[in-house]
This record gives sequence, C-alpha cells and structure tokens, in this order.
Amino acid sequence: MTTSATRRYSSCRLISTVSPHRRPYRRTKPWPKRPSMYEPFEARIKEWLKQDPALSAFGSDFRNLYTAGKQQELQEFSLRVTDVEYDAYIRIV
Repeated sequence: MTTSATRRYSSCRLISTVSPHRRPYRRTKPWPKRPSMYEPFEARIKEWLKQDPALSAFGSDFRNLYTAGKQQELQEFSLRVTDVEYDAYIRIV
C-alpha cells in the first residue's frame, strides 16, 4: 500500500512544498549602514585630500631623491640598445 507521501518522494527528488503562486522574497528596505573603520578619521582624510597630498605626504628630501633616481633610470634606459634597434642597424649597414 502506497500513500501519497511515499509517492511524493519515490523518485528520490524532494518536491518543493512552496506553492507555485508565491513570489520570491525581495528586500525593499535599504540595507542598514555599517559603521566604517575610518569613520572617526573621515573628516581629516577629506580635508587632507582637498590639499595637494603629494606635497604634504612626502618631504622635499624624499621628492628630490625620488626625482634623481627616476632621472638616472631614464638616462640608463636611453643608453640601452634593444635587439630590434640592433637588427635594424645591421640591416642598414
């Protein structure tokens, strides 16, 4: 003797008990705002960003050393001959 409950699970699939005419739940309220870690510092950060951060964050010594290093890299790069340039030169000569 087979009951309706046994027939419902006989194919090893669970048949949904939710009626088909129900709409899926959609949240309409906005999610609550979570507190941020930098919230106590937010005003100070925004004030700092209004200024020129690059000038205030790094001292003049650091900027001078960084500029000198980049100029040296550019000079070394301009002295380097690539394989493509060398092959082009060999074809011409």
